[in-house]
Amino acid sequence: MIDRLRRPAVGIDVGSHSVKVVALERHGEGFSATAGEAFYGDGFSGARDVYDFDSIRGPLSFLGKDFGLKGSAAAVSLSGASVFTSVLDISESSQVHEAVSMHLRRFFPDGMEDCRSDFCVDDSGGRALIVVAKTDAVEGCVSAVRDCGIVPGIVDYDGFALINTYMRSCAGKGLGGGTVLINVGRSVISFAVLDNSRVVLTRDLLFGSGEVTLAIARSADMTPDEAEMCKVSLGEGSRPEFLRISREFALKVAREVKLSLEMLASSGSSPSRVVVSGGGSLLHGFSGVLEETLGVGVEFMDPLRDLCDDGRWDGKGDISVKSAVALGLALRVAEQ
Repeated sequence: MIDRLRRPAVGIDVGSHSVKVVALERHGEGFSATAGEAFYGDGFSGARDVYDFDSIRGPLSFLGKDFGLKGSAAAVSLSGASVFTSVLDISESSQVHEAVSMHLRRFFPDGMEDCRSDFCVDDSGGRALIVVAKTDAVEGCVSAVRDCGIVPGIVDYDGFALINTYMRSCAGKGLGGGTVLINVGRSVISFAVLDNSRVVLTRDLLFGSGEVTLAIARSADMTPDEAEMCKVSLGEGSRPEFLRISREFALKVAREVKLSLEMLASSGSSPSRVVVSGGGSLLHGFSGVLEETLGVGVEFMDPLRDLCDDGRWDGKGDISVKSAVALGLALRVAEQ
């Protein structure tokens, strides 16, 4: 359908600091991609609600016009406090829908009148990935995307989109044991644990790299926008207190991930690699601290280069590592 209409498949990652978009068009057996990021007009606002959907219309409209996305089918994601996720073993169940319903009743004994739920079966076929989102968050997201002339056909969860990108990038290469995926946003960190193609855990940490920006601003009497510029340009020659703040944030993330992995130790899910993405993963020293704390090598996800024919993608700089969620969403639309 997308090929016939000659319109791209679009993935929209709504963050608390910017909107990331990936648009995929088929080329032979693969895709070419256009990727971009647009920031909110008021800069770095510590008070912004990640689901203040009225504010995404400006940057999304800009990207939509720039990439010619009017009328294109899109998937958009949710994460954080508005979303509940769970992984359910269905290998012994012949009635998957009934098993999922029973599972949700354990967590929502009073019903889910103000929520919407959905699930999919992971590539191993033995686990259901379940997501529940607040209805007002879903409707606000859909309304904002539609107002920008884009057709919102799918609402997904950040963590599932991240898994989708990673699984597609590894197609034919072999997954090779346990993998931890960590996508570091400004307000939310999504991570997932995979055992080969089996999803073991998905979880959101309700903090992000915005903590570094605000800590730098307080320590140096800067505005948040000035501190954000310092954060993204951190290096060996930066002020020692800024480097200390950056390291403390990386340690906080690493400890949260390590705690979750220790809780999973009885299941035998010992990771052989950690793959990071999102703008916050580019923070100076972040990957090194993860390696020290987790004792596992850390790789940066480069999903646009991996998934597009001959490495073709219309993007620059760090946009690929920032686009892991948006690409996973776009792939869902393209593969319908």
